Amino acid sequence: MAYVKGQPFKPQFHDPATGVLMASGTIEFYVTGTSTPTAFYTDDIGTGGGNSLTLDTGGLPPTDIYYDTSVTYKLVLKDALGTTIYTLDPYTIADQALVVTNAANIATNTADIATNVADIATNTADIATNVTDIATNTAAIATINDGLIGDRVELTTITDMTVTSISEQSILWDIEDLDDIGAHDTVTNNNRVTVPTDYTRIRLFFDIPLRPSAAANQALHVNLKKNGSLIKRSHVTFTNTSVANGIENAEYASRWMNTVATDYYEITLGLAVAGTNIIFTSSSTTARFSAEMMKV
Repeated sequence: MAYVKGQPFKPQFHDPATGVLMASGTIEFYVTGTSTPTAFYTDDIGTGGGNSLTLDTGGLPPTDIYYDTSVTYKLVLKDALGTTIYTLDPYTIADQALVVTNAANIATNTADIATNVADIATNTADIATNVTDIATNTAAIATINDGLIGDRVELTTITDMTVTSISEQSILWDIEDLDDIGAHDTVTNNNRVTVPTDYTRIRLFFDIPLRPSAAANQALHVNLKKNGSLIKRSHVTFTNTSVANGIENAEYASRWMNTVATDYYEITLGLAVAGTNIIFTSSSTTARFSAEMMKV
């Protein structure tokens, strides 16, 4: 039995019909396909959190949410009046240890194939056997991955960028911490996360560290865009003491949104008004942009 965190950040819940934050809403946890309550957990050692929780005034859970990997869940989101807003069933979190084990098996079988190729005339039967093993292990990994709530893309950058005008500048993401689905390229359009074929739902997260180039009253727009159109704008304000106070962070976690293949998402920066430059900095604090996608 293992306890795995469902999301890298606490999700913020909105009413999908109105976009209003789900203040004082609830999440209820059941066994899949039933009305039998089951527990969620608040850490990776299995500290119980009950079978429901109440969101705060910002639509955020009061704790991190961990899931028992041996349980297939049904999740029910309700508003403060108890009206059901959304039901997710089934909901399964994979035990990553199994993924690692199967990946190790594939590596072992691939090495066996390389050895057999050296004497292919006599080892054709062995190669055929190993190819079958690879297919079996690949299918096992695919089965585990299908059960995950979302496939993730996690990007960072180590390059500082100075924002000099109200004209928007895109952040270039030059490091892929995770991208198993080919949603990002470090060379071509490396400012984008692009939705691959068959994915229909997405949610996005960012954490952008910023500091002014000199003490001044200044503000910055941090824009999240889809296909070049604005979907979220964060407004970060600096005062004459901001240099001494250090770095300000722009953070955001979206709700699940509909999407289609080839949709692309990016983050741009621009001054609210012309004036003191703002430095987007990653040299001391890492900037992060991540996406989670589902096939529904």
